[in-house]
Amino acid sequence: MTLDEILTLPTGALVALGILLVLEIALLVVGVIAWAGTPEDRMPAPGKWLWLAIIVFLQILGPIAFLLLRRQHGRYMGVETGPATAPVAGAAGPTQRTATDTADLLYGRREDEGR
Repeated sequence: MTLDEILTLPTGALVALGILLVLEIALLVVGVIAWAGTPEDRMPAPGKWLWLAIIVFLQILGPIAFLLLRRQHGRYMGVETGPATAPVAGAAGPTQRTATDTADLLYGRREDEGR
């Protein structure tokens, strides 16, 4: 298809192609960043460099397959793949932090509070 033929497509088709192009580029970037940040021992089979080729050459399906299989492989290997929750200092087990606990952790306790 030439550029002139593409430009004669209906507006809806051009919008759909644009959305598909943005989706493809976003998945490629996310897939490559996730690939680069995954250690070799946590990489699902068939291997690190083959996954890069799959991510790059299978455009939309490659990054999606890698992200899904990487997550499943992490669960299989006993690696925590969800968001990390840190325990509150002095608590008996992992609990949710409040905004005040997080602010105290980041900036220290307020001097005007009597606790």
